[in-house]
Amino acid sequence: MKRASILAALILVMPQVGWADEPPIVALHEGETEDKMPEFSWATVPVWLRVRKSTAYTKDEIAQIARHPIIVFEKANGHVTYGDVESGALAAAKAVKQVNPAAKVIFYFNAVIEYGGYRANREFDENVERWALRENGEIIRFKNRYHLHDLANPEVQDWWIRTAKAVADHPDIDGVFIDALCKVNARGDDYVAKSIEAMKETVAQGKILLFSAGPGAYGREEGRAASRKTAGEMRQWMRENIAYPLGVFLLVAGKHSYFEWTCTPDALQGALQDHEYDQYHKPLGQPRGPAERSGYVYTRRYEHLDVRVNIQSKKAVLRWH
Repeated sequence: MKRASILAALILVMPQVGWADEPPIVALHEGETEDKMPEFSWATVPVWLRVRKSTAYTKDEIAQIARHPIIVFEKANGHVTYGDVESGALAAAKAVKQVNPAAKVIFYFNAVIEYGGYRANREFDENVERWALRENGEIIRFKNRYHLHDLANPEVQDWWIRTAKAVADHPDIDGVFIDALCKVNARGDDYVAKSIEAMKETVAQGKILLFSAGPGAYGREEGRAASRKTAGEMRQWMRENIAYPLGVFLLVAGKHSYFEWTCTPDALQGALQDHEYDQYHKPLGQPRGPAERSGYVYTRRYEHLDVRVNIQSKKAVLRWH
């Protein structure tokens, strides 16, 4: 029987810090013993990775992925090569563990949306007339394409749990990323402040914090404008605009908090080569205390870094020393 794992599930605690249409901030319980936790160090900014690729990863890609302490293999992994997402994710997980046995590998399974490529979808589709969510008697689809799970149906609940557990029980899988537990499109400076407080509480409770941000961190319009850039332009924009989301993360980070700044998790669209930033390699050191707030301005000090963030102007100054 597989060992008990702290990574049985990733639980959504709050939507993102002032943006939507991007992945959520998630937390998972620390569990019984420290030896089950992912690797963590204050030496540099702690980073996690979400990634997907419809075909098999190359040896070089696996080596790059395996450098991260926590990896979430997102939807659509390996289904073209291996026939379904479950098999693709397990193949990738096994390859990562061979390179870095300490890495924690998480399987993605959406709570609500029937994304394509999963082997489990065959059972759902056989029962779609009873299991798909309806509105006014008609089956509804997400983006006019994907069925939605009717989670009020005990049969659907059983199917979802069986699917998630079957993958999580594999020795190379450490947990399940449960996406779309709720959807919120809140905006405004006060919302960012509330999210900061929620993340601080998450850290205070001894939970792992996986912080993810993309162009939408700067607002819906900025996010849409960024999405129209060429790959080269986007790469440059991401490098020029990492300070604000990284600054927000550093205001709340605790032991076992991890950061991600990305415009896509898709390896075929540059997710791996675009996941490196100079800030990830500068010395950080332990925090000297909690963040302090004056209006919309937050500050926090680390051994080798002073952080200043204005959540109203979405500006941050990261001063290394």
